[in-house]
Amino acid sequence: MRREEWICVAAAGALLLAVFAWATTVLGQGLDLPVERPAKGQPAPPKAPDPPTASQGEAPRPATIYGRELSSGSSSVVYVLDVSGSMGLDVGQFTDAAGKVTAGDRLDRAKAELEKSLNSLPPSWRFGLVAYDCTVLTWATTLREATAPNKAEAAGWVRALKPGGATATGLATAAGLALDRANLALVLLTDGAPNCDSVTMNGNVPPEVHRRDIRAANVQGARIDVYGIACPSGSTFEQFCRDVASDNNGTYTGVR
Repeated sequence: MRREEWICVAAAGALLLAVFAWATTVLGQGLDLPVERPAKGQPAPPKAPDPPTASQGEAPRPATIYGRELSSGSSSVVYVLDVSGSMGLDVGQFTDAAGKVTAGDRLDRAKAELEKSLNSLPPSWRFGLVAYDCTVLTWATTLREATAPNKAEAAGWVRALKPGGATATGLATAAGLALDRANLALVLLTDGAPNCDSVTMNGNVPPEVHRRDIRAANVQGARIDVYGIACPSGSTFEQFCRDVASDNNGTYTGVR
């Protein structure tokens, strides 16, 4: 090889080594690709929002009773529970609020369903509780927010209830309606035709007086849904429950 050719080959090799060293340095530091910069004095474009998670995309679950959606125009409800002596009858199997299969009477079953309903109430709702035989008992004198502590306290109150005497449905329902005149939903759980004190009459008061007194007490136009527990089809009791629901824009449902 002539001297001139050797010099050209050496120069080309040196150039290749320099290019290789430069590329290794740049790639090792990461390429700084050009990006569009915001104009002077203007803020950078906002970051795109994160996609919604599964929990964010889910609709809130509705309040329910006996597996049916609770309808309320006021995001509130008052439960009125019959604890008369006949609620201690008719022992059978049912699933309690914890999901355990157990056995109990009519009142045990109704209390389990009421507790399930309490658990379903959204925190934005308010609620009240009334229990009755010939005496009317209230859990609280006003409606309470459906917070976890309030629902737990109410469930404990319900679990402690025992079957008692006769049935003052008109008196108890009127008391439930009066707890809060802004409330537009009441759920009545009962197993027998009323047979003692109502609002306008004392003693052995016939069902038609209880029905009339409930209708008169519902000055706010609340919806009253009635659940007849172990109600014989075609009986006077069933008809009373149907009439109360119909009078007050509600529905009647027969349950065990």
